[in-house]
Amino acid sequence: YVPTGDYYVVVYQNYVNNSNRYLQARALTVDSSGSITVGSAYQVNGTRKAQEVTCVYDPDQEKVLIMYTDSESGYQIRTRYVSSSDGSTLSFGSNTTVTSSGTATALCIAYNEGINKFMMGYKKSDYYRIRIGTSSGSSVSWTSESTVESNEVDKCMIEADTTSSFVCYWRDRSGSANNNHPAYRAVSVSGTTPSVGSKTVMSQEFQGVPRNLLVFDKNEERFLLSARMDI
Repeated sequence: YVPTGDYYVVVYQNYVNNSNRYLQARALTVDSSGSITVGSAYQVNGTRKAQEVTCVYDPDQEKVLIMYTDSESGYQIRTRYVSSSDGSTLSFGSNTTVTSSGTATALCIAYNEGINKFMMGYKKSDYYRIRIGTSSGSSVSWTSESTVESNEVDKCMIEADTTSSFVCYWRDRSGSANNNHPAYRAVSVSGTTPSVGSKTVMSQEFQGVPRNLLVFDKNEERFLLSARMDI
C-alpha cells in the first residue's frame, strides 16, 4: 500500500504453463464505497520466467520495491522499484541483479525508516543470507552477502524497527536437537555494515505446516513473533 498516493500495488505470477510464468504487477484503488478498480497488467521482468516474489514499501521514495528470483538465470535475485502517479498507470525503475550465482529461495525483505536502509534475506546453499540495500531513487544498490545462520534453514522472515535494527526469523532445519524449532537473531546496521547478534531458539517445535509471523509494533516499539506449535 502506498499511502501518499492511496493505491495498492499487486504483484503476482501469471502462470500460463511451465514455460510461461511471467511476473506481473497492477495498481489497485479502493473508493469510499468499497469499489475496487484494478489497473492494467505490466510485465516486471519482461517475458522471462520468475519464481518467488515479495515486496516492501519505501516511504522515503514513496515507491514499492519488488524482490524476486529469475528462474531463467539460475534463480538470481533481482529488485525493481514500481510506483504510480495516478493509481492506475505503473512506472518502473531499473532492474537490478543482486546475486549472480547460487539458487536463492525463501525471499524476505524489510525497510528501516530510522536509517533509510533495506535488508533482504534469503536461503542459499541451505544457509540464511542477508544484504543491506541503499536507494539511489530509481534503483537500490546492495552490499555483499553476509551469513546470519550457518545451519540449514527455511521459512525465512525479516522485520525492521524504527531505529537501526532488524530481526531475522527462521525455522531450524539442521537435524540437530533444535530441528524444526523457530529461531531468531537481531541484526544492527551501522552505515551498510550488519552486526549479527546471538541466536535465540524457541523451546517448542513447529507442528504441521509452519505458519510463522514476525511484525513490529511501532506504538509499543516491540517485535512480535509467532509460530504454530504443539504445546
